[in-house]
Formats: sequence, structure tokens, C-alpha cells
Amino acid sequence: MEGNDEGDGYAGQRPVCILKGHGNERHDDLSAQRTVYEMRKPFLLALLLLAAGCAAAPERLQESISPFDGAREISLEPSLVCQEKSTETCFIRLGLFKRSTMRPDSVILVVVVNGTKPIAGGKSLHFNVDGEVSAFESIDRKTRYGIGKGPHTSGTELCGPSGSCSARRYLVTRDFLKKLMQADKTAVRVDLAGGYLGGVLLKGSATPVLSDFRQFYERVFGPVDEKT
Repeated sequence: MEGNDEGDGYAGQRPVCILKGHGNERHDDLSAQRTVYEMRKPFLLALLLLAAGCAAAPERLQESISPFDGAREISLEPSLVCQEKSTETCFIRLGLFKRSTMRPDSVILVVVVNGTKPIAGGKSLHFNVDGEVSAFESIDRKTRYGIGKGPHTSGTELCGPSGSCSARRYLVTRDFLKKLMQADKTAVRVDLAGGYLGGVLLKGSATPVLSDFRQFYERVFGPVDEKT
């Protein structure tokens, strides 16, 4: 935004409506300045709101009401999952989605991977949560090559113009999400149609995925009980 010379709303303005020869030049000058300030208050407020909007980070967690059936929908934009020794090597993204018409403890986990090889079918999503291994089968019949804009993606295009990524959805439970947030270390593996991609979730990591998951969990289910 360009700089302005308005200061507190009237500083720098030339005197207006000074009635010379009547001994009240100072009074009229101040009255005119107050008038200019009052006229500009809505404009200044609009500028402040605009600046705040420009500076604010995009909301990763979104909540809406379905216009179709009035269901409550909460979605988390997919967050990066990086390799353990490199926070810049991140081929996997994980997002979450919950609809009030789903079973109370069910959550949809959206998995997005970068690369030309698509996510495989069957039990293609694996987690090792502090030594406890589990696998999940996608609820999608086919791998998606960009879900596009919609509630499952928090209004975000999953794949860029190059389209070199794929996505699948998996059904997990509230308890499993809690395990991910309470674990010290969780290894993630996604099987592809030829090979696999991996990443890790570490408590206290610089990547935001676990903190994003916590915000989603607290919005849907309430506070997370800390691991004892």
C-alpha cells in the first residue's frame, strides 16, 4: 500500500473556513480540522480493515453449512509431511474433513502426493505410530488426479497447473487422530503404482501438520487429552 500523509486524520491539512478579522481564527481552524477528521474516519477505518485483511494468513481450517442438506462441514487444507532429515523434502500432504452426517467418530483423511506415479489402490496408506503399525484402504474406487475446489480440500486446488500429483481419501477414527497427535514419532508411507513415498510426523516439528490436526480435532471433538 502506498504511504499516506493523513497521520491522525487531519494533520497536514490546510486551514479551512478561517473567518479573518473576527478574532476567532484559531477556533474555526480547529473546528474545520475536526470536521475533516470526522468525515475521514470511515475511510480510515476501511483502510485499516483492508490492511489487516492483506496481512492476515489464509485460513487453513474452514467451516461451512452445506446448502444441499444443512450439514455442518469442517475441512483442513492438506499440510506438508516431510522426510525426517529434511524439512524441505516433502512429497506428501495430509488434510482432514468431517461432515455432521458421518458417524460421530469418523474422519476423512485426504492424502496428496507429488509426482507422476499415482497412489496405489488397496491398503496403500501406512502409519507406524511409536512402533504400532497400521494400514488403511482408500474409500475412493480410483485415484484422483486433483480433487479440485470443494469441501474436502478446504477450497484449495490440490494439484497445480502441471497436474503432477494424485490424491485419495481414507476413513480414520477420532482415536487414531489422537494417537497421531500424542505420539513422539509417526512414520508415514504411501504406496504408489510403482514404489512408495515416505515422511515423518515429529512432535515439536517445524512443519505445521500436527498443530493443524490439533486445531481440527479441537474444533470437531473438543480438547485433546495429553498423553500420560
